[in-house]
Amino acid sequence: MLKENDTIKFHYLKQFKNELKEGVSLTDYTDQSEEYSGKVVEIRNIVDSPVSEDTIRRANIKGRRSEILYTVELENGDDIKAFYGGRMVGTQVLPSTKRGIWKTIASAFAGRKPQTVS
Repeated sequence: MLKENDTIKFHYLKQFKNELKEGVSLTDYTDQSEEYSGKVVEIRNIVDSPVSEDTIRRANIKGRRSEILYTVELENGDDIKAFYGGRMVGTQVLPSTKRGIWKTIASAFAGRKPQTVS
């Protein structure tokens, strides 16, 4: 189970593709998948705290839903998106990163403190 403030990396199964080949029904779940990474900022159980009627009315929900909805601040820092837990695959909780040597050197040249490496 993920926790708030976890930094994660995962693939999200957006849509799936069904096709019929030589009489065999095939489903490809990875056709529309995309990789994301970022920090979990909110965890919401949609059974306990349902999605608003306004959101449903605007048809912003694409695909099937699962019980847990994770809100993630994406790595680029510009976007915050919500993802249903049941459609997140290959999820990894990344170790918290420490201040790297290059960031330390850059901040030293810019005159910012502290100038120590963890």
